[in-house]
Amino acid sequence: MKRALVRHDPRQPYIGPPCAGVLLTHAAPPVSPVPAPWIAIDPALLAQPVAPSELGRRYRQSRQAGIRSAWIAGALCGQACTEIGVNLVLGPDVALGGLSDDADAVVALGRAWAMGLTASGVMPMLTPYPGHPAGLHGQGAIELSPGDLILDATRPVRELGPMAPFVLASEHIYRAIDSSPLEHSAHALTWADTVTGYSGVVIGKGRAAIMAGCDWALCDASELGDIPELTRPMPQPKPSRPLDRAALTDELAGLGN
Repeated sequence: MKRALVRHDPRQPYIGPPCAGVLLTHAAPPVSPVPAPWIAIDPALLAQPVAPSELGRRYRQSRQAGIRSAWIAGALCGQACTEIGVNLVLGPDVALGGLSDDADAVVALGRAWAMGLTASGVMPMLTPYPGHPAGLHGQGAIELSPGDLILDATRPVRELGPMAPFVLASEHIYRAIDSSPLEHSAHALTWADTVTGYSGVVIGKGRAAIMAGCDWALCDASELGDIPELTRPMPQPKPSRPLDRAALTDELAGLGN
């Protein structure tokens, strides 16, 4: 089985080599009989019950309310995924500055969101691996020293990695580590593994990610080419668990007051 999450339009049948999963580019029910267990989606394609910044605001006002809100948001995301046949989500986003600029808040909220997601039977994919500092915009390179990165930006992945079977490698250049994007640099990926202690499935974009040492790649079917066959066991999906969406939605709204 090829180790790739292949981009395609789920409104059209997937025709191509067997692969390890399908990355949906539209929030629509999968129509492909791909002989693989994992189907992933970017949460941006789903209606968000509450913005990440709002979770951070609630956490600042009340740690308990923020954490509970994050759990419910993850659970509702998971329920939306199960309705369209998705069992893997590209999130939570644990870069500093999304949920919060504070690493403690990102760890607490990211953990709660991921736990809510898994309560629905959907698996999280931490992003970005190994972490980004606050204030990073666009495709700019990360100029922090390795010591500064370890102290702050990589902490959420270090602490949350054990609960996430997948991570999505950063597409940014970590200037102090290598001149190539981390997802395409064997040296940078080794450094990321070392500083985070992560041992799960690392995913990058394109065939170059596989060549650099990522386990899976996000790519188009035409890019698969001679991507090596999968050789080591991969995590298996879990059955979905229905939750009371209406009750959770009402509770989430009440927590914002």
